[in-house]
Amino acid sequence: MADVELAEFDEFLGEPGSVVQFLGEKGYGKTTHLLAIRSRFPGAAYVHIPEGERAEVPDGNPQLVDEAQRLTRRQQHRVFRSSVPLVLG
Repeated sequence: MADVELAEFDEFLGEPGSVVQFLGEKGYGKTTHLLAIRSRFPGAAYVHIPEGERAEVPDGNPQLVDEAQRLTRRQQHRVFRSSVPLVLG
């Protein structure tokens, strides 16, 4: 069981254009944080991009992208130019 403190993100992710990125080795809680944030924001959209595959990035507020390094160039352009708050893992 993980204890994830999210109160610090509530106000920040309510601002247009805000970005949070979680970095770390496999097993360090990046996905846990993204899923916890998703549960805190009813309009959030989450996507995990599996290795070697493509995945559709759904619209939501905020947008949560797990394994963001696997976004295609086209997806990067769309996601990074949006004013919707973004959380990357």
